[in-house]
Amino acid sequence: MSRRRQATAREIEPDPKYGSLLLAKFINKTMMSGKKNTARRIIYNALERFASKVKADNPLEAFEGAS
Repeated sequence: MSRRRQATAREIEPDPKYGSLLLAKFINKTMMSGKKNTARRIIYNALERFASKVKADNPLEAFEGAS
């Protein structure tokens, strides 16, 4: 065991487009090698395509309904 103090948990900031913490966590899990903008672009495009297939008005509601 380490003798140093315990690391504090960091707060996750919501994603800038929809303001969702769940979506921000999903983007962080998708991110590889620190490329957050690339992960955001992939996720946002996938959400738009998913919402059009489900015929939902808001892609965030479709994502939260699926999870």
